[in-house]
Amino acid sequence: QRCLRPPGGKGIFDYDPRIPRVCQELGYKVAMWSADSNGYRFHPRADQYVLSQVLRNALAGLSGGSIVLQHAVAPDIAVLPAIIDEVRRQGFTPITMADGIE
Repeated sequence: QRCLRPPGGKGIFDYDPRIPRVCQELGYKVAMWSADSNGYRFHPRADQYVLSQVLRNALAGLSGGSIVLQHAVAPDIAVLPAIIDEVRRQGFTPITMADGIE
């Protein structure tokens, strides 16, 4: 299954009916998130303060079915093991987006 994550939630958070329509026409699912680590806002910094903020953002409101938005930037990559550990500690099983799509 192919997904589209609208940058910044454009078209979804500020609803634009074209986004879901075009995704459906192209066979994409719209992928949204329930928590944003915001690591990209701190990149390239990855000091302890930044890592604690990114981790806190990623775990905000963690529950079953939560989707954490991350980017391939130093702060997000550095906290990923801690996110996975905390998800497991709370009794959840981390999965990839591809594994979670029906």
